[in-house]
Parts: sequence; C-alpha cells; structure tokens
Amino acid sequence: MIIYLLIGLLIFALYNIQREKSVEHTERYISKLTNRIKDSSEKGINKFPIGIVVIDENKNIEWANNFI
Repeated sequence: MIIYLLIGLLIFALYNIQREKSVEHTERYISKLTNRIKDSSEKGINKFPIGIVVIDENKNIEWANNFI
C-alpha cells in the first residue's frame, strides 16, 4: 500500500515540475515576442517616411518622428 502512495507522490511531483517548466518556457517566449514586436514597431514608426505627431488634449506636441 505504501509503495502505491510513493509512486503516486512521485508522479504528482514530476507532473508539477514539468508544468512549472512549461509555464516558465511560455512566459519567456511571450516576453521575447513582446520585446520583438515593440522593437519592430518603434523602428517602423521612427523610420517610416511620413511625419507622425502625437498631440495631447491641450494641443501640445507630445511626440513627433524625424520626418516632421
């Protein structure tokens, strides 16, 4: 009876370890993907040959790219 309990605990522990590794892998993948998308969008906006201006509610320029 005790052997079945130990085998069950071992399977449960291995399952939890694998699940944690999977979650960590997914979080790293999402983080890398998010950074790549952010970098690409920043490069695209800053190098796009059309002027872009961000204006706040008081009509002050908050940001403009180099083509203004």
